[in-house]
Amino acid sequence: MALREIGNQAFSKMSLNWVIEKEHAERPELLDSNSREIVWFDIIDLLSHIEQPWVLDPDNLNYRSEKKVKEAKEHFENGDWMDPAEVQGRVSVVWPQHADDHRIMIENRHRLIAALQLGEKYAPFSVPLDLVEELKSTIKNVDRV
Repeated sequence: MALREIGNQAFSKMSLNWVIEKEHAERPELLDSNSREIVWFDIIDLLSHIEQPWVLDPDNLNYRSEKKVKEAKEHFENGDWMDPAEVQGRVSVVWPQHADDHRIMIENRHRLIAALQLGEKYAPFSVPLDLVEELKSTIKNVDRV
């Protein structure tokens, strides 16, 4: 296994079973090509664009989701399948009372922190079609890992 540096920590790189086809999906609607697209984004870059205070700091896991991160890591380490993180949309669209807030909302951030801790740099995100091109032009991404 190769080692990859993230911050000041070294993590061993393992192959993670991200769901990118409906066959293994818990939530197949995340893979509906009529309304969403799977995009492989740089995890840290994307996390820097999401709404506060929901950003999870991979270097400081002293928060209530620490258990969820641990469970996600165990899930990956056991070779189980994991649905992609979900880009829900803009805060102003999801919560209209926050009309001036144009940051993006992400569901399942604990999976992203677990992936980072296991050596991943990129992860798949299920993105609403109306945000795909804008996010691709703003956030580092690759065709597929």
